[in-house]
Amino acid sequence: MALLKPRAILLRSTRALQPAATAVAEGGLSRVTDEDIVERTNGSAWQFFANGSTNAAILALALAQQEAIDDAAWTSVAHGSLTFTAQSGTWTVDSGDLAYFKFVKVGTRVFLKGAITGSSTSATPTELRVTVPGVTFAGNDSFGFTVYTQDGFGTQDCGQSICRVSSGLLVFKPRVGGTWNTVTNQTGVIWNLVGECAA
Repeated sequence: MALLKPRAILLRSTRALQPAATAVAEGGLSRVTDEDIVERTNGSAWQFFANGSTNAAILALALAQQEAIDDAAWTSVAHGSLTFTAQSGTWTVDSGDLAYFKFVKVGTRVFLKGAITGSSTSATPTELRVTVPGVTFAGNDSFGFTVYTQDGFGTQDCGQSICRVSSGLLVFKPRVGGTWNTVTNQTGVIWNLVGECAA
């Protein structure tokens, strides 16, 4: 029987003691304490994920729910099949800005997780929006938390993610009543939420 790689929700170590990225299942997080950053493994290499001290606990809690589902069931969504829009102005997400976008359907529930780094926004929209190919939201709108940045993960804040039934879009909002700044290659969004979908 083959040994399974451990699924690390959040490891903690110095850079010198950090395990090889290949020894941890894809999606595992590692807080590098001597550099105060959090990295995520793609299965072969560690990649920058966020600054460490301010949001490590938030990231671990947000990922815990999804990590209970078998990773093999997740559908990865490629950049080319997504459409990014904004309530006003534009939201430009280049292929290199999309760290990952995954979903899995379980009955009439859909679990979604993803991360976008270094995207650009204009005209201070109140919402950023993305299509989810292969998913039709149903029932009522579902709400979750979003960790976001507008300065390249120098600072983070919590906003809202919404599975919007009427439009079929995944929507991201900054703090209540807030707008997204007009920035270039500085907007990052990390999400984990559960919505209702057609069976």
